[in-house]
Amino acid sequence: MKFRNWSHSIADNNVNALSSPYNSGNTIVFARVEDNISGLYSVAEVALIVFLGCSIDITAPCSCMNNAAPVQNGSDSDSGTFSETITITAPTGQTWTITAISGLYSDVAGSVSINPGASFSESPAGSGLYVLSGYHIDDVGYTITASNGVVSFSTSNECFYPDPSFTPVINTPVCPGSPSFALTGSAQLGNGSGVASGTGVFSGTGVIGNTFFPSLAGTGVHTITYTFDADNNGAAHPGCTQTVTQTITISDNVPPVITGCPASPITVNNIPDLCSATATWTAPTATDNCGVPVFISPSPGPGGNFPVGTTVQTYTAVDAAFNVSVCTFNVVVNDIQLPVINCPSNIIQTTTGGACSATVNYTNPTSSDNCSFSVVSLLSGQLSGTVFNVGTTTVAWQATDSQSNTVSCSFTVTLLESEPPVITSCPGNITTVNDLGQCSAVVSYAPAVATDNCVLPVNITYSQDSGTAFVVGNTTVTVTATDASGNTATCSFSVTVNDSEVPDFTLCPPAASVNGCSIAALPDYSPVSVPATLQMLTDAGGSVADNCAVTSISYSDGAPSGTCQIEIIRTWVIEDAAGNSNSCTQTITIQDAGAPSIDTPASGLTVSCDGAGNTAELNAWLASNGGATATDACSSVTWSNDFTALSD
Repeated sequence: MKFRNWSHSIADNNVNALSSPYNSGNTIVFARVEDNISGLYSVAEVALIVFLGCSIDITAPCSCMNNAAPVQNGSDSDSGTFSETITITAPTGQTWTITAISGLYSDVAGSVSINPGASFSESPAGSGLYVLSGYHIDDVGYTITASNGVVSFSTSNECFYPDPSFTPVINTPVCPGSPSFALTGSAQLGNGSGVASGTGVFSGTGVIGNTFFPSLAGTGVHTITYTFDADNNGAAHPGCTQTVTQTITISDNVPPVITGCPASPITVNNIPDLCSATATWTAPTATDNCGVPVFISPSPGPGGNFPVGTTVQTYTAVDAAFNVSVCTFNVVVNDIQLPVINCPSNIIQTTTGGACSATVNYTNPTSSDNCSFSVVSLLSGQLSGTVFNVGTTTVAWQATDSQSNTVSCSFTVTLLESEPPVITSCPGNITTVNDLGQCSAVVSYAPAVATDNCVLPVNITYSQDSGTAFVVGNTTVTVTATDASGNTATCSFSVTVNDSEVPDFTLCPPAASVNGCSIAALPDYSPVSVPATLQMLTDAGGSVADNCAVTSISYSDGAPSGTCQIEIIRTWVIEDAAGNSNSCTQTITIQDAGAPSIDTPASGLTVSCDGAGNTAELNAWLASNGGATATDACSSVTWSNDFTALSD
């Protein structure tokens, strides 16, 4: 047996009948298939036993089943199947049976296996061409061994569909109004050995060329198909057409988003005298994931006029897919204005015949309100047309509006009667003395008693109340009894307070002296009582006090005593308004405070010393004071000299 490796060129990516340089016999040859595009490329080794001129060929390898459904074969999941035609060239009349096979199927789906024992069919009959057609799975390939009982042939093949893909990959819903976007496709060789060449085309609803337009597609689930028609990229890559798809969901189930919805409630007070108010707020805004929503504003909206009460305001945002969002809040207008009520004027009415009650009629109050109505009702007092008693009755009415605001008014009904009250007991006259040190006395007396024909008790007042201080003197107290109608009766009594305290010299004028020689030196000398003023007493150094007041001051001077120094006793007398008096004495001395004056000076005397001393002349000179003269304002002058004796 001889072995030899050899190769054979395959034109146009197809396997032709193999020829051998050896004669028929027991020769085994291993062939390597080479294409004209990429050079030597080993797809499978085919063992050929050259016997009597027999050969096995793959006459239709890798025939594309374009866009075949993916095939699941055991653990393999591939893009589809290829059809294969295997031809054995041999003498006619032989039976060629498959002795071993894997990966070849009788159906395009690759689900019905061709098993050992299957036979080739001579086609056409008597041609010596034995044909077996089948399908093998992309990226899996097949191997087959056939025998005629004498020799065996084995062959195998593996083919690949292109592996197209495109971008972008859309995993989330797309808005109907979203901008268009470009589609980009490409393909790899099925075994991942490189980029496949060919032409790719996009198709599907909303696809124009290489661009997808969501607005043209409309809402729903859409399939985008990318069909890649591969070029012949080699024996294993025969240039099949393959498609890939991607679904894109165009929908908008997300409602718009409203931002800045005002907090509820917005509360305002009514405009004075109106049953409404203006309310303002910042309007909310709305956005949407798929464009600008339609925003429906409420009425009357911000700055509008709202009636008293609660008004619901709703903002509605609707997008193109009719998804809806709402913002709802309340505008509350409070009516704080009180209703107006009008009461009649005060009523004064007099009974007749001394009656103590009478029927009084008046007009019921009326009311008005800024909104709608108000109800008036009696709060206190009596209704019109009822009997009122003598005295003053306050009648109050209230008005209440629809918002429970209330206001009231009132008036008085005064029912008078003309009969005065009667004082049945009046206090008697009172005489007392002043309280110690006071010019008054606290005097208490029994209360007066009065009755009335209608209303008791009668109001009794006094011109000066019991238990208060009454001044010294006589006070007339008037008692007045007043009934409910203002009728009065009076009586009176006197309170006499006598002043029993004498006034007091708090300081009697001290002794005083004046210069002079007679009472002429005291000009205000008065042997009889004469009035004096407090200032005179004060100037003399005295002061007085009284529980009431000193009303009279006087003094009188006693007879002078002495000649050159004269003493006078002055008696001061004070008296109050009640005739109480007091006295004190003051000694006033008139004294000679001036020296006599020498009118004629003494003349000199010369005494001769005659032995006799001439004493007579000297004594005469001394007796005549030397001829000097002197006078004094108050008395005679007494002379003296300091002569003692003549010297020797």
